Amino acid sequence: MDSDKEEICCEAIKVLANLTRHKDIIPALITYKIADALVLYLAINSKEVIFYVLGVLINIVCNNEIRIQFSNDIFSGVNQIINDCSQNESDLINLSMKVLANLIEDNKIIDPKIIN
Repeated sequence: MDSDKEEICCEAIKVLANLTRHKDIIPALITYKIADALVLYLAINSKEVIFYVLGVLINIVCNNEIRIQFSNDIFSGVNQIINDCSQNESDLINLSMKVLANLIEDNKIIDPKIIN
């Protein structure tokens, strides 16, 4: 990703992270397909973009609608991030684990095959 585009993307995701602290914004994320885009961004090659996407996901994965639609995709994407991280990328690993902890807590929707 071009560095200017990456910087713009990171700034937009930072704004989204701040907005998602307010739970009433979450339905709009689903309606306008922003949640879909966040799931896709988990596979991007920019560690900085992924860092901010994980911040948004920490805020939204406790929402039931997000869980219903995206649990398996988010779990798979975050799990791949953890597998791809080196030991010196503890910030990404820590955020990823927070996403997984929030996602798994009281979640009866996630496919048990993915966890194993």
